[in-house]
Amino acid sequence: MIRRFINNARGCGHFLGCSLLSFIVAASTPAELNAEPYVSADYFIYSEPVSVSTALNELLGDFSAGERAYFYRWYEVGIVFDNRWGFGYVDRRDYSLRFSRDAAELVGTVVNGDELETGREYDITLESYGVDSEGMRFFVRPDLKPWLNMEVGLSLLKSYSLLDGSVSGTASAVASDEYEYSLAVDYYYTDDILFERSVEDVTGFGATLDIALSAQLNANWRWDVRVHDLLGALYWEDVPNTLAEAYSDRVTVTEAGYAEWDPAVSGVETNEDYVQWLERRINSELYCRYGRLRCGIGAQYWVDDLLTRAGIGYQFKKLNFFGWYWRESSAVELAVSWPVLSVSAGVDNINPEEVKAAFVAVMLNY
Repeated sequence: MIRRFINNARGCGHFLGCSLLSFIVAASTPAELNAEPYVSADYFIYSEPVSVSTALNELLGDFSAGERAYFYRWYEVGIVFDNRWGFGYVDRRDYSLRFSRDAAELVGTVVNGDELETGREYDITLESYGVDSEGMRFFVRPDLKPWLNMEVGLSLLKSYSLLDGSVSGTASAVASDEYEYSLAVDYYYTDDILFERSVEDVTGFGATLDIALSAQLNANWRWDVRVHDLLGALYWEDVPNTLAEAYSDRVTVTEAGYAEWDPAVSGVETNEDYVQWLERRINSELYCRYGRLRCGIGAQYWVDDLLTRAGIGYQFKKLNFFGWYWRESSAVELAVSWPVLSVSAGVDNINPEEVKAAFVAVMLNY
């Protein structure tokens, strides 16, 4: 699953085409409308048990203790009119896996051909959340106070990809190279990656609200907050669902000598109408300025996970530099901004084979 999630982060053809179109439209708009194109790209990936390289290599590699792996990708391109309102095309992907430490350890041991601890019981839990969607976003920037800026957006979305559900149960090591399990599965999907059920294409439609605030609290303090999917959902008609029990009654032996998952399954496979609620994502920063120096603290909350950071920056003429340290992932991020362009990037390891956290963000206002 982790590998599938990372592979889903690729691709940006629509985004590049729409970027070019927005600049053409803005250039041909009457001057009195004061139209300005903008481009925004945000990519974030974080995995606790394995590196990105390991996930792309059939999970062959080092595993460590961990309980989550997720990424999101947000591409947006559009036009702002008079800095008051605008619209744009949005292409986004959101995937998350939350699992027990026992589940991560068992998978790592089996995939890499290591010996199991005979007699050990494993508590297996896994919760998945995933959706690919695209659509149009409309937003307004109302006049509030001189010290307070706000943007409220509404996105109308269409999706062809859904993964939402859970796996839970137990597994036990009956030998150094063999294990048994009993699992309960309940999940909705457009591609059955567990039991390879043949399904027809399904489309989901929905909408979501987002809000951003920037408050200049006084001459030296500023607070920024952005909430994606403040309230959002997708409606799926006749989407596939599997509710089943899976047992290790049927086994085959792999080249590494392990019993391969070939489960005996009892349960039901249906198609149901389903509402998928989008997971709220919150980013917040608090900045303090002293002359040309700035310092800040920040946090990101998504799918029940909180990541915190602290940083320091410096202003040189029209350039602003800022460095962040992410506490939970030990990642370092560098951000550089000009009046019309801001770029930031960060990783947790200089060795590409060991990277577990990586993020890139670009914002261009023409």
